[in-house]
Amino acid sequence: MIGHDVLSNWASPRAPARRAAELLFDQSGDGSLESTLTGITGRLGSAKFLVVNVNDIAVSTLGQAIDSFHRTGCGVRLCLAGSRQALMQVDALGLDNDRVGLMIDAVNAQSTWSDLIWDRLEAVRFNPEFVDCATRNMRFACVLESMLALAREVGLRTLGSYGAAQCASVSGQYDFDYLPTPVDSAPQSRISGSVPRSYRSGVAAIVDR
Repeated sequence: MIGHDVLSNWASPRAPARRAAELLFDQSGDGSLESTLTGITGRLGSAKFLVVNVNDIAVSTLGQAIDSFHRTGCGVRLCLAGSRQALMQVDALGLDNDRVGLMIDAVNAQSTWSDLIWDRLEAVRFNPEFVDCATRNMRFACVLESMLALAREVGLRTLGSYGAAQCASVSGQYDFDYLPTPVDSAPQSRISGSVPRSYRSGVAAIVDR
């Protein structure tokens, strides 16, 4: 059970309000992605996307987990997040594009621009340290602004960060589709039921863009 594990919250910085949630994970235990996915379907509500971090997930295990998730009858779209290398392995599974998409994660100044224009992507999440540097360094700021502009041009959803200082001005300075909601500005979300504590799945349920 993970009844006492707090979900982090994400929200659009612009109206209309759009919300998301993320649950950090730990693969060291004996919990499985399959049991996690099938165990949270009843808690997704009106979510249209469920983003799952796949960097450390075996491809064979992932395929089985996705099949089980879809067999529950849940209509929420899966968006699998990870490095370019991890996503290429996932893409080789030949997953149904109408039900599963990919998000490149932890993008920073060293990331190649070819990663952002890969036509299998539907979203991008920027590294918090990179965003923090951009709030304090003009060169990093120019790189981040250029990457965001490219992401918009190719139709990617963008997830960002306030940076280490939780600087509220970031929401006005950079045009992210989602930013993390500070803990003190939103009620803590809890998840309960049959999800194993040992598998704190990296999951974000995106309600809308």
